[in-house]
Amino acid sequence: MHEPLQRLLQKCKTQIAALGLPALGHLCGIMEMTLQADEDFLFRVCQKVLTSMPDVRLKELAKIANICSFFSFWPVIEGQDFSLVLLRECERSIRVADVAAYPSKMVELLAAFAHVGCFSKKLLQFMNQRAFWKSYFSQPKPLLATNDLLQLHYAVEMEFPEFGRPLILESALKGMLSDEGSSPPPLNSAVSSLFNGLQKLLLQENQTATQQSVALCSPLPYAEPMLLVRLKDLNPIPLPPDLLETGYSLRSPPSDGTCTVIIYHPWWDYTSPHQRLTGLSEMKIRHLKTLGYNVIQINQRETHNMSFVLKVKHLRDKLFFETANVAVPLDYVSDKDSQKKTPSSLKS
Repeated sequence: MHEPLQRLLQKCKTQIAALGLPALGHLCGIMEMTLQADEDFLFRVCQKVLTSMPDVRLKELAKIANICSFFSFWPVIEGQDFSLVLLRECERSIRVADVAAYPSKMVELLAAFAHVGCFSKKLLQFMNQRAFWKSYFSQPKPLLATNDLLQLHYAVEMEFPEFGRPLILESALKGMLSDEGSSPPPLNSAVSSLFNGLQKLLLQENQTATQQSVALCSPLPYAEPMLLVRLKDLNPIPLPPDLLETGYSLRSPPSDGTCTVIIYHPWWDYTSPHQRLTGLSEMKIRHLKTLGYNVIQINQRETHNMSFVLKVKHLRDKLFFETANVAVPLDYVSDKDSQKKTPSSLKS
């Protein structure tokens, strides 16, 4: 952890009882920006939230839940999972006036719970009112508020059918996804390089099917583009055209287990000190698997010292071994490989 932040949190631990939740939320926000979690400090903040209920404001509830989701840290307090206890407390304490005053905070709170697979029909019903949407779209919102709303919408669709209806109406959903402000971020250059390298590698296997067997797209409308590959018996075969379409619908693969999504995790997808994936990243993986995709993960921390050639070889080996349910030998990509002459088909 950054030393100045560590010293600050150490001093604050003894003063948590005297500090207000807004101040504690700001300190948690600093941890989020630095990707550095002090779990003892977070545990004490979570304890204070529970002992302060029902007098905790919606803004603070959303902040603390979002921090717990970001760090994938939902502690067990007195034998109970904090996420479930907090969800019940929110059901008891949140009122219509709170939601009307801070609609985007309500979305942030529910999205944080969705990241860990927790849902409440009672809380979602607040968003089932015309007045909520009027307030939501009329008020200034944080930059990432639309992302939170889209994540929540698709999480409810996939994991909480008990709600019984789409969270966002189809017409509004189309508008949100076509809006410039909610467009996905620019493509990660490492993902683009891996895409080009994988195309060239598979071209050696099948020169006719390669162009259709590898694509950059996202089966999850709320997520960034990912590498999508289709292999049968380790040979590339064409992807179904409907998987390559853009739109607002979730896209399921054929049921034959041939489609694999390759997720590239940059360093900011992980938090210290335990190198956990963020809650949002965990939810993406969960949703992809639920739709029926094989999921392979590439960690930038593991590959940042590799040459471009070795990165593509690493991807190829994971793809071929993991789709065949065979463990990748730890020494499969050896130091000798890095000394070999770069094949012309793999030059960047």
